[in-house]
Amino acid sequence: MSLYDTQRPNRRKWFGMSLGGLAAASMARTWVRADDTSNLIVRGGEPLNAETPVSAFITYLTPNRQFFVRSHFGAPAVNLRPWVVQVHGRDAEPLSLSLEDLKNFDQVTIPAVLQCSGNGRALFSPTVPGVGWERGAVGNAEWTGVRLADLLKKAGFDESSHKHVQLQGADLPPNPKTPPFFRSIPIERAMHRSTLVAIQMNGEDLPVLHGGPVRLIVPGWAGNHWIKWLRTIRLSTEESSSFFQRTGYRMPRDPKQPPA
Repeated sequence: MSLYDTQRPNRRKWFGMSLGGLAAASMARTWVRADDTSNLIVRGGEPLNAETPVSAFITYLTPNRQFFVRSHFGAPAVNLRPWVVQVHGRDAEPLSLSLEDLKNFDQVTIPAVLQCSGNGRALFSPTVPGVGWERGAVGNAEWTGVRLADLLKKAGFDESSHKHVQLQGADLPPNPKTPPFFRSIPIERAMHRSTLVAIQMNGEDLPVLHGGPVRLIVPGWAGNHWIKWLRTIRLSTEESSSFFQRTGYRMPRDPKQPPA
């Protein structure tokens, strides 16, 4: 089963994508705005996309306030109600986990580099569409949270039938015609010991602009897999059928001549 039935849901289905956790205010684009972007190079303001100046890459860990920000639809207002992550596994009823529940699992801290798959896009010739990153859409941080594998086991992971994990954040699109951003990762990567559901970044509560209070961490994989504002985790037999899985973020099997 796919996370959603169709690519272009009608209005009723689109409102259903709130997954039971978003209030109507956030659907009306009640977004969190950056209080201070003076440490970053802003490449887009609505939603915020901003990169780290290369002069800041002088420490092993990139400070949170200097860490680049990548947004598809903007950071949702996350404090409208207690945050809940739902894990859909073997049982009909999903496993619902609050932030306190997540903290009760064994906590793991690992360093990992996060890099947008479009880093360096502004240096391409001919130009290509997308956020005009130069070299600063990358950073290294220590991430703390629970292993995704522990949550999947709690939800009843079955290795004989579950081949993918589909993931959805709370950053819903601005209108029903825009494809929602959700993706999946293969079960082997989901069960890897380094794949985390993180709640802290560099020893602090995960900042909202960096996906707080909960985001996925997939070390060694491009940032489009690191789902921000994580709301729903679903064990599945299938890869996600979303636009951002099957069309966006794809590389051709055969080399193409620009601008193809």
